[in-house]
Amino acid sequence: MATTAPRELLAAVRGAQASPELTATIVKATGLENAGWKMSPELTSRLVQASQSGNAQRGEMIYRRDKLQCVRCHAIGASGVTVGPNLVSLGGSAPVDYIVESLIDPAAKAKEGFQTLNVLLDSDEIVNGLQQSRTEQSLQLLLADGTSRSIATDSIEAIRDGKSLMPTGLLDELSEQELVDLIAFLSKLGRTPEYTVDSKPWVRNWQTLVWTDVAHRRLNRTSLDTAATDDPALSWRLLSSQVNGTLPLGEAQTFQPHRDVPPTAFFRFDVECVEAGAVALRFTQPLDAIEYWLNGDRMPVPRPDQPIALTQGTHRIVIGVRVEQTDGTFGCEVRATSDQPAVVRTP
Repeated sequence: MATTAPRELLAAVRGAQASPELTATIVKATGLENAGWKMSPELTSRLVQASQSGNAQRGEMIYRRDKLQCVRCHAIGASGVTVGPNLVSLGGSAPVDYIVESLIDPAAKAKEGFQTLNVLLDSDEIVNGLQQSRTEQSLQLLLADGTSRSIATDSIEAIRDGKSLMPTGLLDELSEQELVDLIAFLSKLGRTPEYTVDSKPWVRNWQTLVWTDVAHRRLNRTSLDTAATDDPALSWRLLSSQVNGTLPLGEAQTFQPHRDVPPTAFFRFDVECVEAGAVALRFTQPLDAIEYWLNGDRMPVPRPDQPIALTQGTHRIVIGVRVEQTDGTFGCEVRATSDQPAVVRTP
């Protein structure tokens, strides 16, 4: 079995901004061709057995690592982006050895409807993605990062069937224990209560404010209220909830534009009111740890029993969380009220 160090080196080479041809050349020249995880009956048996006592809580954190890109491609229920199959009931529908093979050799278990196309363009560029639509004029592909790309038909030189959109070797940097914990997590999805998505009206997909020098200076020179605006100096990224509906605050970046301001992470989501009415918000942290803006206006943080009247249309809610006053997590439910409830859609 490969040692951790060669796997880490292999992951670094594959993660570099180089063409596939150059990457393959470097891998071959450095003797790293066999450094990654390789399928074998012995490895499968060992991982299946070890996963029975693996730490699923750690496994969920591994699943959420940016470098692995799992949450960028696979939704779990309503959390995340659906590029590949939704994993909400994976543990209840797939045996553990299937999960092991899908992780280590994803090309062998490409689910029907998720096989890719490899498209060679007249510029010699190769584009790999899932077909979304095709006309005489263009081909629309869904790429691994969740974006779509339209390709003009007259720029296509050749098309051939691909395999899984998940790259082979994506998990090569993981130690065996990390791989065991990840398998333990995936094998519990939809099978055990603590890893089954519940029916509570959690906000499952958020945007969180990205820390940059420009954003920090902007908040420093204005106020925290700027985080509730569409200021172009601010950048946001997707952050999806855990299976239990909450966010690990350690995955968000914090701002402290002044000494007397506690480190604060900012999150936002939209509520689409199909019909006007009222909703109630229930936060998982004390109200004094939270700042709250509705449609750009700072408002008193609403109590769970305090209805919020909303007109028909889309409303933006921005939340500031003073992370040191929490237990390290945060969640929000958008509940219908008993009196004139709004009919809403949330992310």
